[in-house]
Amino acid sequence: FNGPLVDGCTSYQGYSATTGLPCFAKTNPAASILATSAMLKGELLDGVPADITWNVSPSPTGPFPVMTATSTGQWTTNIGGLTPNTTYTYQFCVSNQNSGNTVTCANSETFTTKP
Repeated sequence: FNGPLVDGCTSYQGYSATTGLPCFAKTNPAASILATSAMLKGELLDGVPADITWNVSPSPTGPFPVMTATSTGQWTTNIGGLTPNTTYTYQFCVSNQNSGNTVTCANSETFTTKP
């Protein structure tokens, strides 16, 4: 599985010439957004195995587990402890051979919890 290329990328490796974001991962829009919870989505396009997690601001209560991705494709996590009627910004983050085994975060997405 490989989805569409990240803007400014010519392959799934390296970084975008236009945005500087990784070509091997992207953040997708959140789903199942409620007052205190949401489902975050990210996509690993290349470079397995990889450690994956999410960066969220403002930071909700509770840690974000690091998961090991053994295949490319969509990855999700359900988060709770969110504040009603609050806008959150989040990123899908990856550490793999494509990132030199350092944590690299993809594009930002936002969502607002329900009142």
